[in-house]
Amino acid sequence: MAGYFTSDHFKLLKQWKGQEYDKSDPNQRLAYAELKNAYQLTEEWAKQLAARVFPNGHVKLVKKPTNQAGKFTHYNWAKIYPAPNSPTQLAYTVGIGDAGIFLLKIDTVGVAESDLVKQAYFSIRGEMDNSSPIVAILPMEEGLKMSMDELVDWSEAAISNFKLSYEGVAEMLGLLRDEGAFVHQEPMTFENGAHGVELPTPPPKGKGHCMDVWVVGERLIEKVGRLPSRDEVRSDSRLAKSNPGNVDQEFYRWKRWRNGSGVVASNGVQGDEDGSMIPPQIDLLPAPYNQILFGPPGTGKTYHLQQLLNSSYTEAATSIDPDDWRTSQISSRIAELTWWEALGAALYELGGSATVPHLSKHPYIAAVSSKKGRSKGVSQTLWATLQQHAVEDSETVNITLRFAPCIFDKSSDSVWRLAGPWKDFLGDVVEIADEIKAGPRATDEPVRRYEFVTFHQSFSYEDFMEGLTPVLDEDTGNLRYDVRKGVFLRLCDRARADPTNKYAMIIDEINRANVSKVLGELITLIEIDKRAGAEHEISLTLPYSGERFSVPSNIDFIGTMNTADRSLTGLDIALRRRFSFVEMPPNPALLTGVSVEGVDIKLMLERINERIEVLLDRDHQLGHAYFLPLEKDSTIEKLSFIFRNQIVPLLQEYFFEDWQRIRWVLNDHRKGQGHRFVIESGADISALFGQLDELLSDTKRWKLDPDAFNRIESYRGIADVDTTV
Repeated sequence: MAGYFTSDHFKLLKQWKGQEYDKSDPNQRLAYAELKNAYQLTEEWAKQLAARVFPNGHVKLVKKPTNQAGKFTHYNWAKIYPAPNSPTQLAYTVGIGDAGIFLLKIDTVGVAESDLVKQAYFSIRGEMDNSSPIVAILPMEEGLKMSMDELVDWSEAAISNFKLSYEGVAEMLGLLRDEGAFVHQEPMTFENGAHGVELPTPPPKGKGHCMDVWVVGERLIEKVGRLPSRDEVRSDSRLAKSNPGNVDQEFYRWKRWRNGSGVVASNGVQGDEDGSMIPPQIDLLPAPYNQILFGPPGTGKTYHLQQLLNSSYTEAATSIDPDDWRTSQISSRIAELTWWEALGAALYELGGSATVPHLSKHPYIAAVSSKKGRSKGVSQTLWATLQQHAVEDSETVNITLRFAPCIFDKSSDSVWRLAGPWKDFLGDVVEIADEIKAGPRATDEPVRRYEFVTFHQSFSYEDFMEGLTPVLDEDTGNLRYDVRKGVFLRLCDRARADPTNKYAMIIDEINRANVSKVLGELITLIEIDKRAGAEHEISLTLPYSGERFSVPSNIDFIGTMNTADRSLTGLDIALRRRFSFVEMPPNPALLTGVSVEGVDIKLMLERINERIEVLLDRDHQLGHAYFLPLEKDSTIEKLSFIFRNQIVPLLQEYFFEDWQRIRWVLNDHRKGQGHRFVIESGADISALFGQLDELLSDTKRWKLDPDAFNRIESYRGIADVDTTV
């Protein structure tokens, strides 16, 4: 990450604002990466300011230079909440804009323009300039001359000079509340009922369960950055006493309102002129996408993927929000533990003792449960595991059957604790727990939010989704069959636990497997509008585990396809309909200026590909990547190595050992003696077979001339006619 803002950040904001982000455009990818870097600087600015002025506060930001429609924004910003119980609708914000300014202000968050709260805020703020009581603007020219410390100094002074305090603005807007209260945001107030849904007993104002569904939905959007699914809303603890039928009914009304369809307002609800309510606009994660990069071999498909993964799905550990980092570590390191190891880690993290209900809610246990595909009977499993691994001299655990290691004990009031030689058996687990508790370090591996697989003929549904695997029970010694999650389900677990970040499923050589057989029900579920929380969300029952499953909306599918293996038209029609296809043809322009002893490599590749397209098709052309090493090593030895070990063998495969056509591709038929890669072997056919059929008289035998690979004229003659005799 660069150390400070640059003028390029402001230029890029202005250049790309409003344009839809196209990941296949290299210029946009570079702009996206640079603007993401600017967001990291904005985050650092906000965190340093919060640490200095609001030590009990916290910072929130999206870290994406695109909005929910996938278009570049004209600004980037971070929110600073000065206290743990600050209203979520109001924050200090810092950021930069395309108008060439550094901006600090007290601003509303997630409140619609038509909302009465927003109108009141505009009255308080006044003009968006330094005359406002809650706005401070620093011109780009002055701000760029500063260091980060000096920018924070300016920000601190600006806040102290604001004519209105945060608390004062919050009070004027009616946003202050008692800690822990369940607040209903405008326009979600009502006198009776919940937007046309009749309840048996009308709820008191501000306490209706159905109205609470709307509030929970809005709160979850603030938390996860996307529309939550019905199950996520139903499982929210704030709706524990609500009627499930009412919750479902109001969830779909709220969802239609969120999707812009409008809902007729009932008593006490603020609406627009035609009686429908307009949902507030909140920056959400960009919509997921399914994409396949296709082209001949050597066109940079894998390189493109690596660049994309590094820029969009990989993040340095120290630049990640500590809570996000902790979630990632738990899902990748703790989830692999056995039940007794996870219980030991949870007890250690909780100070050494806890009840089973407390343990069942611990993130470590949740991670292991998810990994093992368990959603029911977890508490019973915890009880059984704790008892089976209890110390033998326990006075409260009376079961006879024990399994090593014996490291738990229970008090008379059912509080479990670590006991016996637990340190000897939990050393590695304790180390992991300590590292997670300590938080990210500069030396930690970067967090990679993706999975990379290569399809092949033997790749199966069980590898990708889920299947049965034989397991030797560690306690009883018996063989059993467990449901094992495949690579994609494991990624879904990570994405579902970290909904504010994008994840990617990368499938290299996607057309080399039986795609329909490998993906199974995913053929339907990966469609964008069928994802969790989408307008037409679909969930299906998985065949082995019996669990309900839908694809998280924060996962992108990206595949690559080598057209030389199988043409695009041979791909399953159902799959093609669900993916966008981006062609990556050979790009000889990348070889401009590359030459070996006067041989223009760009021109040579163009001529080879023109001949292949005529003799075969464009799907079997040669990619430019084969020749990129010549940029650093432009010797005849390197060029010879490339042709001998890569180009000629590939042509042999393309043309099924038809040496005459290979000669045409390499222009050997027009080269002089000694410069031809493919030459006649000189064997006398009649000497081998005698006078058989007259057809044998036309039979020719070919071989490679090893000396030709070391002569520069052999390569010059590919593009130019060689008249040398």
